[in-house]
Amino acid sequence: MAARAHSSVDPPPAPRAETAATGRRRARRGVPWVLAAAVLAGCAAPPVQPTAPAAAQPAPPQPGGRYDGGTLAWTVSADQRCQLHWQGTIHAGAVAPLRQALDAAQALTCAQRLLVLDGVDGTLGDAVTIGAMVRNRRWDTALAPGSVCRTPCWLVFAAGERRHAPERPAPAQVVFSPVPPDADFGHQTCTRELTRAQQLTLTRYLRAMLPLPTATTLLQKLQAADCRPPDAYGPVPLRLIGLATDPR
Repeated sequence: MAARAHSSVDPPPAPRAETAATGRRRARRGVPWVLAAAVLAGCAAPPVQPTAPAAAQPAPPQPGGRYDGGTLAWTVSADQRCQLHWQGTIHAGAVAPLRQALDAAQALTCAQRLLVLDGVDGTLGDAVTIGAMVRNRRWDTALAPGSVCRTPCWLVFAAGERRHAPERPAPAQVVFSPVPPDADFGHQTCTRELTRAQQLTLTRYLRAMLPLPTATTLLQKLQAADCRPPDAYGPVPLRLIGLATDPR
């Protein structure tokens, strides 16, 4: 009787078989979660790298503006090329504003410092003073397109370390105008003779600024200038005599 009861009951499953089946089911249930975690990890946005702030545009120096008889206008490009555009009269009252404007550029890291002369004219002595300021600060000079640069103007132009005479959109011109005549008797004759002081100052100045052959040529041009129409040189002749260094 006891034997028959025992045979009517199904034997319990072996513990080892039950453990293996359970492990397989748990493994199958765990795979989707592992895959989902991997997919989510792969789709996660990459960490945002901090970006450097955009470089600020360099601000033009403040000194400039108008002075008695002229204007000084600044432009500073994104690649830090500093340009001072000068239009007006060369006289004693222009020296201090121009010095302040040239010195203001020292506050910037300029890839180039360029003084653009736009038809300036005036006195020889002040032109020599301003030219010395330009050379001591190691500026380049340029003539404005289409401008006419008379003798006081090209004396300043000669002070540039590099000197640009543009051909386009309109060629600039240098005019070898005579020095002002003597106040007492100079108006009575067509010839213009440099005084001893003028000749000494201009000789020293031009030789300090330019190669000796160029300085000698320009001094001869000044000595020959008189009341007749003066010689005018465009960009190509200016480069040939060495007053201009390269086209622009």
